[in-house]
Amino acid sequence: MMRDPKRQTKCARMAAAKSTLFSFLSLSFFLFSSGVVEASVSSDAATTIEMHGSGTTNPSKYFWKAMDILEERAGKPVRMTYRAVGSGTGQTEFIADVSDFGSADIPLSSTQHSGFAGTVVQVPFQLGAVSFFHNVAADDLGVAGRLNLTSCTLAKIFLRQITTWDHATIVADNPNLSVPAGQPITIIHRSDGSSSTFGITSYLSKACPDVWTGGVSKNADLFPPDATYALPRQGSGNVANAIAENQYSIGYIDAGHGHELGFQEISLENKFGQQLVSKEANIPKAATEYGTLPSIEDDWSMVSLINLDGEDVWPITAFTYIYARTTLTGEVGRLVKSFMMYCLSDEGQAMVPDFLFYALDSTTTASMRMQVESKIALTTWTFELASATQPTDGMGADVFSGKRKSYGDYERELLVSKVDVLESSVANLQSMESIPVHGSGTTNPSKFFWKLMDTLEERSRIHLSMSYRAVGSSTGIKEFVGADNGYEPYSHFGSGDIVVPTADYTDLNNAGKGFVTIPFQLGAISFFHNVPGVPDGKALDLQPCVLAKIFTRKIKTWDHADILSSNPGFSPPAGKENTVVRRIY
Repeated sequence: MMRDPKRQTKCARMAAAKSTLFSFLSLSFFLFSSGVVEASVSSDAATTIEMHGSGTTNPSKYFWKAMDILEERAGKPVRMTYRAVGSGTGQTEFIADVSDFGSADIPLSSTQHSGFAGTVVQVPFQLGAVSFFHNVAADDLGVAGRLNLTSCTLAKIFLRQITTWDHATIVADNPNLSVPAGQPITIIHRSDGSSSTFGITSYLSKACPDVWTGGVSKNADLFPPDATYALPRQGSGNVANAIAENQYSIGYIDAGHGHELGFQEISLENKFGQQLVSKEANIPKAATEYGTLPSIEDDWSMVSLINLDGEDVWPITAFTYIYARTTLTGEVGRLVKSFMMYCLSDEGQAMVPDFLFYALDSTTTASMRMQVESKIALTTWTFELASATQPTDGMGADVFSGKRKSYGDYERELLVSKVDVLESSVANLQSMESIPVHGSGTTNPSKFFWKLMDTLEERSRIHLSMSYRAVGSSTGIKEFVGADNGYEPYSHFGSGDIVVPTADYTDLNNAGKGFVTIPFQLGAISFFHNVPGVPDGKALDLQPCVLAKIFTRKIKTWDHADILSSNPGFSPPAGKENTVVRRIY
């Protein structure tokens, strides 16, 4: 028999009533026994504390994550936001007092700083690099696979004095470059106030002052207005999009952003004389080379990490700063100070590399924490670490507890770990697409190499693309050394029946291009002839001095007395000239 779910038996109704009464009494007891705590929490949590910042795009993702973490861990409601509007706008809004804090990759100017009359601090919390990226097809770059541009060449490109990729100045530094004749260079630069623009104009001004004569600016005023093949863009994201969308373009963004997008970076020469890309540089070393930093309440306008000397130093490096007022008051002021302290904490600094920037060294970090604590006279929130429970204290309203977390954050972490595994799998698959190995050199082992390469290509699970050009030992050495290409090789390996000359060996090692020489076989060289009339079973006997005279054309006929004297029975036609065949390279 079917039972109406809307109806219940008397017993069921009585059981339900008893259960409800028991639950009510239990809840009432819990509320009564904990009523003091609940009232206290409700009183503290009545108002949401809001903190809003703005500034440079570079740390935006870092800030957003840090704010998410702190909002989840807070013992009372907080709301934290950050607008990624560029360093210039961030400074403007901070000076106008419409933001609770500002951030930039450039310090306040001396005039801006003096306007605060000692009521502002500038706190560096990370290091970053700015670089130039291009969208020239890899096939156009040749074997070297990289584009080398000097500071003066870059200055001329952005001033529109060099407008095509096949310009003689570019080709001289990149002899392997093969682009369509007259291919225009499209330049992409920021149209708004930007620390990236400040960084590259500082670099060009210091490294090539004879060409870049306009000085330094965070704005777009130093770029030619209304220039042909120039695309001004607002925000680093739009600059990146424009680089990706326009083949044969060149632009600048923070190096981490460019690498994350898989862009091709331009190789620069640092003040030490090294040709390198930012991935090959030691970015934090620029801060070490600079030396002693000012106090956070002092003028930082003269602090510059641009074009400093030192091995492996990147020429366009900068601190990222948080600006804050020392006159902050109330709950918002406490939240701003606590946010700064989190960015300088061990956890906050450990998170910086996740966003392709660089943490401060431990000494500088400790100094910044101590100064923030002393210069801003407000009580910082308490931080309860996930690894160190603080019983009862951790439940306080003014506590960021690492023991708190949202389920959404847990799910995101789980998703990120799965994406990491997937990306690793994809990378493995991509690595199996094709591995190129191209060599050149002596003709002698060419057939051996070709057979060996055929064998390896057939046996390899990963697709190999292997080739060998039989061009002779001298050409093989020239292509391997790459002296006319900044000692970047044209080949992946070379082969010769002669060793690399001492001068080339020294130059390569001085350029940091160490290599090995590996003998793998023995061979013999001999002289051969096509002369009829030599007695059967006998070789043509030519002494070293006779051979020398033949190849220097002092002996020009086969019936010469020096030849006949060592070859009895040999009777060539009278006056028959000998033809010498030799290599021309």
